[in-house]
Amino acid sequence: MSDSKDLLDWFGNKKSGSVENGARDHTLAVMDAVIELKMAISAMGEENGAEAMKCVDRLVMSERDADRIEDRLSTEVIRSGLSAQDRENLLQFVRTLDHVANWSKESSINLQVAKETKAYIPEDIWLFLFRIASEMENELKMLIGVMDAFHSHDNEEAVRGIESVKDQERVIDEMNFEGIKRIHLSDMDVRGIILSRDMLHGIEEASDTVKACADMISIFIVARRK
Repeated sequence: MSDSKDLLDWFGNKKSGSVENGARDHTLAVMDAVIELKMAISAMGEENGAEAMKCVDRLVMSERDADRIEDRLSTEVIRSGLSAQDRENLLQFVRTLDHVANWSKESSINLQVAKETKAYIPEDIWLFLFRIASEMENELKMLIGVMDAFHSHDNEEAVRGIESVKDQERVIDEMNFEGIKRIHLSDMDVRGIILSRDMLHGIEEASDTVKACADMISIFIVARRK
């Protein structure tokens, strides 16, 4: 780790406004995108297309906010006193996390198409998509807890949190297989099947990405102990 600036300073500080907060601020913007996707799915299940589109609009704004923070962080990391390896590690973490918002946006595009084309997706499929999106939100909350523990030098708590993220990713992976079966066993037409499967795929990819971020923090913890 760098002698002049420890990598952990970029994680978990709850005071807003400082550059060191950037990674956590970025995570919260990503979280906003995930929450808006969940609420858009809920609204579609309740046949409230207008509310769903409001959620999608807010999701797009959150995804753009996450991109702006990512760009700012990239500049600040390069200018920081971190070692070259630490800079590379942090940039990879931020860029990977940003993909969670990207995958949420990808799912929302399919939701938008479903509304605009009036594709038939039954209520029970929307409910299932809402459940898996909620589980993905919980997984991201676990990652934020890991970041906070890492910042606090509580390696044991961070490791426990990482294991929780991994367990949650397995739950979502199993739900993904169940969702695929539900979709193909439903009475939807081809368009409904494709759109609902693509929404499910986006959520599952976002979940995999959250786990990848947790795995990176595992590496940071090992590096700290050396």
